[in-house]
Amino acid sequence: MKSPLGNIALAAALVAAPAVRPLAAQQGEPAMIPTPLAIALTAPYTRLFEENPHFVVGRAPEGWPAALEASAPATIVGGVTFGPMRTAVFQYPAAVDPASAFRQVVTRAGYTRGRNPMMPQGGFTSREPLDFATYCGKEGVVTIADADSNAMKRSIVVTFVAPPASSPACEPAASAQRGRFEFPVKLPALIAPPGVSAQPRGTSRSGDEFTTSVHLDTTLSPAATLDHYARQLARAGWTVGKTLADRTSGLQAITTRDSTGTVWSGALLLFTSGAQRTLQLTMSAAPAAAAKN
Repeated sequence: MKSPLGNIALAAALVAAPAVRPLAAQQGEPAMIPTPLAIALTAPYTRLFEENPHFVVGRAPEGWPAALEASAPATIVGGVTFGPMRTAVFQYPAAVDPASAFRQVVTRAGYTRGRNPMMPQGGFTSREPLDFATYCGKEGVVTIADADSNAMKRSIVVTFVAPPASSPACEPAASAQRGRFEFPVKLPALIAPPGVSAQPRGTSRSGDEFTTSVHLDTTLSPAATLDHYARQLARAGWTVGKTLADRTSGLQAITTRDSTGTVWSGALLLFTSGAQRTLQLTMSAAPAAAAKN
């Protein structure tokens, strides 16, 4: 069975946390919840594996590799078996960075860091990349994600999946990129302002022109919105020009070069329709004769 590890890792974090999550900083949360409640809460994810999860407390789940057992000062809170997936929750003292500590465990076990399959490849996105690391090895694939923390303890969720399950993070770069839209210039991930709902609307290309856009649900002014995105482009080496904006629309001139040195010019265009704003990035390549000057 081949299972995309991005989905598995997300399911792991959601499945393991309810059953074995320690008392959080927020008062009133139970240290443990009943297994039937945990199974009910994770029911939407059972369709991934067509079976219910099996929880354990105080030990690793059956089939957990011995090479992936964390030593002191780590303690194991518990874990879950879910289809081909084995997940364990490890707890460390607050002074220890658990992800860094467990990274040494997987490295000693012969695993190497994979690419983050959820890392935005460029263009508009609603949020930061998902915060989990993937490690690839002959015995399987391991993901490490932050879990709960409080003043005394910090926890991580570690997921192990044995072959034949696979992960995009462990595929050759060429295979992982197959079918993905490739921008003709190096376009950074354009992350929405904090608290702003963003819905990327797609990308198109025709000859030496391309356009990509996003819908934003925000009360930020057009000038502030353009400035937020223009600063991200400037940090990536793009040249940012003057901003023209009023209460409902705006324009930010920008230029960059592709890998051949060809100049691409265009703008960030923002306009408002009702309570929603649309931000569009449109770029065109300079004609060959002009690009040589």
